[in-house]
Amino acid sequence: MNTHILFALSLVLTVQILSTLGTVIIKYMGTEVAFFQLIFYRQLASSLLVIPFLYKMFGALKPPAHKRIHLLRGVLIAIGNITFMIAIVNLPLLTVTAIVYLSPIFLVIMSHFVIKEQYTFQKLMSALAGFIGILIITNPSQINIYGFVALLTALALALNNACMKYVAHKEHPLETLFWSNLYTIILMIPLCLWEGVPVSAHLVFNGGALGVLYVVMTYLIIKAYQMCDASLLAPAEYTGLVFASITGYVLFSEPTSPVAAVGIVLIILSVLAPARLRSSSVKQVNQLPSNPTPENDTNKL
Repeated sequence: MNTHILFALSLVLTVQILSTLGTVIIKYMGTEVAFFQLIFYRQLASSLLVIPFLYKMFGALKPPAHKRIHLLRGVLIAIGNITFMIAIVNLPLLTVTAIVYLSPIFLVIMSHFVIKEQYTFQKLMSALAGFIGILIITNPSQINIYGFVALLTALALALNNACMKYVAHKEHPLETLFWSNLYTIILMIPLCLWEGVPVSAHLVFNGGALGVLYVVMTYLIIKAYQMCDASLLAPAEYTGLVFASITGYVLFSEPTSPVAAVGIVLIILSVLAPARLRSSSVKQVNQLPSNPTPENDTNKL
């Protein structure tokens, strides 16, 4: 494995660690936290941090070409953040993380209708195996109302990513991040006023810290996917389950049962096996002569 791939994998692992850190910050704040204010400060901090990069790349902030998409993403970001925070302070870290990882499965379905992506047998089997792994971890018979709240997070995230795919080749990811965040900030203002909680340095600091983590994670994941094929990095993204399991046990005394451990392994394998198949297919294609025919076009893998 070359150094570029190893470095890209290390970036993805770093993102998963930072994501777990952000989750820990929220969980430590407890159920009494002013969620709307926290989300407002998070999105505000991340938007302010992105502005210098946008000016450096484009010289100015251009009006977005896809206002409706950004508005929809803004609403989905608000819904996703609110439901995630409610779930994370009321459920074990591993349970919430596993439920949120349903979003790639929802994305497979939504991408077919939103951007007309075609299903493949490999993709469907991978999604099914991942779904079974999530069922094993969460044990649906013991899921309460907060489990359904976490499910809303997964749905919002999947819809958000489907919208992201729609504009992915039309604007820079940081532009998408900024404009969608701006709509979220506007949407959160009346909710913060309705919440009626006084502004506190504690909330501002934690919201700002979450915003910094958000921007750093976005930057690292963009760099990682620029360095090598996405199929090689996909398994590393699911290490978040392992980090959630360890962190939940060490910091919050949330033990992971042997059955849940089997579910974690199954989810990682559901991504690892197809990724290795795609990687070997790409290698075979790269060994073929130039002027590819439709049958060996790597874009169809």
